[in-house]
Amino acid sequence: MAEEAKKEEAPKKSGKGGMLFAIIAAVVGIALGGGAVFLLGGGSKAKAETTESAEKGGKKGKGEKGEKKKAEHGGEKKAEGGHGGEGGEAGPPPTNVVPFDPFLVNLADQGGQRYLKVTLRVVTTDPETGAEIKNDELTKARIRDRVISALTSKMYQDISTPAGKEQLRQELVKEMNGVLPEDSVEEVLFVEFAVQ
Repeated sequence: MAEEAKKEEAPKKSGKGGMLFAIIAAVVGIALGGGAVFLLGGGSKAKAETTESAEKGGKKGKGEKGEKKKAEHGGEKKAEGGHGGEGGEAGPPPTNVVPFDPFLVNLADQGGQRYLKVTLRVVTTDPETGAEIKNDELTKARIRDRVISALTSKMYQDISTPAGKEQLRQELVKEMNGVLPEDSVEEVLFVEFAVQ
């Protein structure tokens, strides 16, 4: 009889442990679900204010934070391109940086076994030209065509040194200015350059 009592108690203990595990798992699940809803924007006040502001066009009325920020940052801009400061300095001319998707090409080495992957940015002195490159698919395609032609004409030995990379930059500037009006490409920047 004593043995039967022990056998009955053992399952009861594991049943209580299983029940405790289930309760803990449920609490953790609810906590994680609530956290996910909170993090994914489940009705936060800041999001509601941002949405309301966007619907109004992002303008703030007088006496609101917009006026306060203007006072903190030196008032309104004095001249186009300025930073609200006083003084006669004109500052640097406006520039525009245009990103390009990566280029992946075969180099002109014998056998075509080397690949070049280049990601570049184009710096223009004319913001309107930068906007044209970004928005006009034909202009962007013409530039990409010129870049691909220039890259595929190179051999590894041509681009493996710093001087070779600089020469390639200058060639790309020249090629791009052949497509664009008024030679508005100032500089080509390599943000990724890998040969395999």
